[in-house]
Amino acid sequence: MAGVDNPYQPPLAEAPSYRVTGALRPLRPLANVSLRLYGVSTMLQLADHVYRMVVPLPFEGSGNIHDTYHVEGIGILDGLMIATGLASSVLYLVWKYRAAFNARILDPATMTVSPAMAVGSYFIPLVNFVVPYQAMAGIARASRLQQKDVGLWWAGHVGCLLLTIAYFFVEGMETPLRPTLLDHVFMVVAVLTFYFSWVLVTRITRAQMDEGWRDKAG
Repeated sequence: MAGVDNPYQPPLAEAPSYRVTGALRPLRPLANVSLRLYGVSTMLQLADHVYRMVVPLPFEGSGNIHDTYHVEGIGILDGLMIATGLASSVLYLVWKYRAAFNARILDPATMTVSPAMAVGSYFIPLVNFVVPYQAMAGIARASRLQQKDVGLWWAGHVGCLLLTIAYFFVEGMETPLRPTLLDHVFMVVAVLTFYFSWVLVTRITRAQMDEGWRDKAG
């Protein structure tokens, strides 16, 4: 009979609810470890800077004498600083690849740089001044974050790079006995860059993991 449901007809199956659990790459462990290692490396660098400012060193009266670890080899403080810095960089690059991968799922239109190029661009001369920023800007847009966070992060990193180049032109390969004006400026920029990086990476991680999973899962 028209308009009457057949009581013997099996109920229609509900449309399956597909979730992207497993599609988005997890970010939190990488972000947490990378940022903490970055913080340790920055604090060791700051400790070395303060040590050279306040601790009496031999032959301090001579402007040509340089710090002993540049003559006798890398000291334990510098070794730890380099090791933690390298470990942090490797984990950060893995984090950025995953964040770029997630961004292409969350909002493909805003992510114009591939995950592979988001990482590989750091190792290409001249390209590494532009594409890493473009990749992070796309990740931030897909994560619904403000672009000013990306601008501060990238300004800090470029500033550190330019100050390092300027330092080698002015001071050469060896570190003076006492920190110079360039040393002080670099240290301030390095600490600020760490803070900007912490804020940006933390916000992207939270946005993609807390909001991105829920939004895409529906």
